[in-house]
Amino acid sequence: MGTNNFYSNAKTIFAVLMDYEDDVFDENGEPTGETEMRSCEEWDYQDLKDYAIELMEESKFSYSDSGNFSNNRNFEGTLLGSLNVDKYFGDILIEVRINAVIRSGYYEGANLDYEVEYYAGSGSGQWEDDINFNYGFENHSDMSRGLQVIQTKNAERWAEKITGELEEELERIFTQLSTPYNKVGQFSNGEAVYQKI
Repeated sequence: MGTNNFYSNAKTIFAVLMDYEDDVFDENGEPTGETEMRSCEEWDYQDLKDYAIELMEESKFSYSDSGNFSNNRNFEGTLLGSLNVDKYFGDILIEVRINAVIRSGYYEGANLDYEVEYYAGSGSGQWEDDINFNYGFENHSDMSRGLQVIQTKNAERWAEKITGELEEELERIFTQLSTPYNKVGQFSNGEAVYQKI
């Protein structure tokens, strides 16, 4: 039984560190006309991480080296950092955070991915993976119930808009670092077919 090579939440597969064909050279450094497959080295991985962080730090959004993501045992990942936006709605702080992750491929390479988190509180809330701020307003706000309902709707509309902007920004950065692919099919044994965009 096979499986997909990539696990991704992003709309596109951002493949990195894939095996590649390289020229073979003789003992004098001259090309032999032959090629061989090579895998990326540790320094390739480190350079990619460093450059991804550099691009995120240059973003118009706030960069942080913290965040959370769900690790899958078949597709281990490393957090690259997060892009964050926050805003007060009445007395409640709403924060949207997109966590950038590099995940290993099942068979080869890796891919850049992300997960989005939401926070609604006044210093003592918790991060959630969906936009539903009712709990944060009901349990952390001193506003009247009517204002809480109004501000909850305002906060959720704002968070949806900001989520789209954060995803667009991170996908722009990922495109600079990777070879984008679409998943075009999957066999009954679980293996997938990818097409370069």
